[in-house]
Amino acid sequence: MTNPYTSPSQEPVPEPNQMIRSDSFGEIARRAFLAWEKMRLLYIAICGAVTLATGMAKGPATLLQGDFWLLAVFYGLFANALYFAGPAVDTYATWLGLRSKTLRWAMFAVGTLFTATMAALLLADVLVPNLQ
Repeated sequence: MTNPYTSPSQEPVPEPNQMIRSDSFGEIARRAFLAWEKMRLLYIAICGAVTLATGMAKGPATLLQGDFWLLAVFYGLFANALYFAGPAVDTYATWLGLRSKTLRWAMFAVGTLFTATMAALLLADVLVPNLQ
């Protein structure tokens, strides 16, 4: 039985590789943002495909109109700004101890589905008719 009154200097010091590693918030954020940046290419590809499909559904001539592409670029910039919410929430969830690739991909899927749906509805003039 060990003496509870032993001074800390007499207790064995653990080796550095035996110490529990605690990631800083900055390190957690760096890993999350790098993971999300890798997924951004897929996000842009999906949103681009939805934009082209929406233009084709409105009529092939729509793809030649400047107004359609002006709106598409505006919505694309807005969608990429919204994409920032993914790594921000992922960082916070990981910091709270909810580290999971499944959670990351679920957030990505839900966010991408929401963005693609909104882009299709806006570009098809369903949500805001006659915006041009």
